[in-house]
Amino acid sequence: MRASMQSTEGSVRAGGTELFYWSIGSGLPILVLGGTALGHWYLRPAMDRLADGHRVIYPDQRGSGRSALGDAPGLSIDRSIADLVSVLDDLGVDQAAVLGHSIGGNIAMLFAAAHPDRVSRLVAAMPGPPFDSAGMAWEQLEAAMTALRTPADDEGMASIQQSEAFTRREPAGVEAYIRNMYLPFFTDRATATTIPYAITAHGAATAVEQEGMLFGQLDTAAALASLSMIKCPTLVLSADLDPIPESFAERLADAIPGAVHQRLTGAGHFAFLEQPDAFFGAVESFLAANP
Repeated sequence: MRASMQSTEGSVRAGGTELFYWSIGSGLPILVLGGTALGHWYLRPAMDRLADGHRVIYPDQRGSGRSALGDAPGLSIDRSIADLVSVLDDLGVDQAAVLGHSIGGNIAMLFAAAHPDRVSRLVAAMPGPPFDSAGMAWEQLEAAMTALRTPADDEGMASIQQSEAFTRREPAGVEAYIRNMYLPFFTDRATATTIPYAITAHGAATAVEQEGMLFGQLDTAAALASLSMIKCPTLVLSADLDPIPESFAERLADAIPGAVHQRLTGAGHFAFLEQPDAFFGAVESFLAANP
């Protein structure tokens, strides 16, 4: 059914580059954001499920997919937020729901804080802990990720990092790195082998350093405080099998006025792939609820 839905591909000039986007479906718009350097392909076709009742908009964020870094020296929160405004403006969308997964969840929250009039509803799905000024969530995450890795994983990573393809930041080498690094995020490793990252040359140039580029200069205390500016209904999703500690999602929900934290059981960081009915049940119920 979704294959016959109305779809649009376009681009907009913004901040010295061309930002590409793809949309599918019709109805109230929902902007779907993934990890910044990954582009939107890993979100599809799973997230297309939302197109049954919405116009789903997938941007390739700066430095990912088909969108180049352009004149910018790297990624930054401010540029990411400005780029999303440009995409919505180009599409003629005054206000949209926003769903962000992983690092995309952090970008989604900061976008909603900076432009509360542009966001009707907000879903932060398994957001990472860059706002953790005390560092405790980072320490717990690193310990959990280490515990979930095997000696074979570590041997594979060492081989990847020594490869010429990785050293040159070629897409194949960087994609192998991402696949290996993200293994602990999956409860089902068979799923980890099939996820379509489709790393491009743009994404390969930024993927390894993306978190440092985006959050290295971030004032974490100010960023967390800014979430009080979010005015729309907000859902923060966490999962019991995600290495990211639940305490981080609770802290975010506490920082956003009226936000609801929902914990999915039997699910990991990529719950929309491994437990789609639970994930989309939570998201669709939230989107359909009265304000």
